[in-house]
Amino acid sequence: MRGFKFSLAAAALATAIVGLAVAQPPGGGRGGMQAMRGAGGLMMLRSPDVQKDLKITDEQKTKLEDAVKKETEKRQEQMASMKDGGFDKDKMQAAFKEMAEMADKTIKDILNADQQKRLKQITWQQAGSAAFADKDVESGLKLTDEQKDKIKGINDEMREDVQNIARESQGNREEMQTKIVALRKETMEKAEGVLTADQKKSFSTMLGAKFEGKIEMGMGGGQGKGGRTKSKDKDKKDGDKKDGDKPKRGDGV
Repeated sequence: MRGFKFSLAAAALATAIVGLAVAQPPGGGRGGMQAMRGAGGLMMLRSPDVQKDLKITDEQKTKLEDAVKKETEKRQEQMASMKDGGFDKDKMQAAFKEMAEMADKTIKDILNADQQKRLKQITWQQAGSAAFADKDVESGLKLTDEQKDKIKGINDEMREDVQNIARESQGNREEMQTKIVALRKETMEKAEGVLTADQKKSFSTMLGAKFEGKIEMGMGGGQGKGGRTKSKDKDKKDGDKKDGDKPKRGDGV
C-alpha cells in the first residue's frame, strides 16, 4: 500500500473529469494503481462504451448492477463509520483497500478471461503514466529500481501540478480539464522517456487496441452522458405546459 493516499478533493476531481479520461488513482503509487484496477475497473464497467468493447452480455449487466449496488451500500456504510469516528488515515486506507479487493473479486467472478484482459488494458490506458506503478506492468516491462524511482518522481510532480491547477482554476471546470489533459500528455511523454526502445514496444503491445469510447459514470441501459437519466414524469410535465406559460423557478430553469 506504499503511496496509497486519498482525499475528497482528489475524488471530486476524478469524478468531474472522468469523461475526459484524466482520472488518477489515489496516490498514484502501486497501491493506488491496484485500487484503480479494482474499484476503478468496476466503475468503468458502468460505461456503455466499455460494456460494448468488452461485449458484456445482458446477464453480466444484471450481475454488475447488483454488484455496484452492494459496493455503493458498503462504501456509504464505511464513510458513515469514518465520519462518526473522526478522520483516521489507517482506517481510511483499510476501507479503500477492502473496497478495491471486493470490486476486484466481482470483476473476476463476472467477466471471462478475455474480458478481464481487455478491461485491464483499458484501465492502463486511462491511468496514463500511473500505469507504470501497476505490478503487472512493472514485471512485464522488467522495470529497474532506478526506472521505478524516476517514474514515481515524475508522477509525484504531476500530482502537485494537478493540485495547483485545481486551485488556480477556481472552479472553472473547463479550464481545469484542458490544463490537466495537456499535463497528462506531457507527463506520459516524460515517463515513456525513461523506458528503453524495447520496453516502449512491449508497453504498446500490453496496452492493446486503443479504446475509442467514452468513460461515463452511468450503468448503461438508456442513461445519457455522465450517467444522468431524464425523468419521464418531468418530461410529461414539461410537455403539458400550455403555450405562453412562464417557466417557474421550480420547473428546472
